[in-house]
Amino acid sequence: MTMKSNNILGIIIIGVIVYFVFIGGDKWMGFYYPDENDLTKHIQSSEFSSLEECRGWVKDQARVLNPEGKGFDYECGKNCRLAKPSSLYHCKETTY
Repeated sequence: MTMKSNNILGIIIIGVIVYFVFIGGDKWMGFYYPDENDLTKHIQSSEFSSLEECRGWVKDQARVLNPEGKGFDYECGKNCRLAKPSSLYHCKETTY
C-alpha cells in the first residue's frame, strides 16, 4: 500500500469509530406495567433501534398480558442507562 492509501484507510477507520462511539443512533427501551395501579412491577424490553419497534413490543405484551386492552401502562425510553447504585433506569427522554 502506498502512503496515500494508508492515510485514507486511517481516516475511514477513525470515522467508523467516531460514528459508533458518538453518533451510533438512539436506542429505545420499553417498560411495560401490566397493572396501571402498581407501577412497581414491570417488564423491561431489550434495546430497540426505533420508537416504533418499542411500541410494537408494547403491543405484543398487551396482547398477551392484557387481552382486554385496558388496565396497563407503558413507557418507551430513549438512551437509557442504569442509574447506579439503584436498579432504576435513567432515560434522556421518555414517551408513551
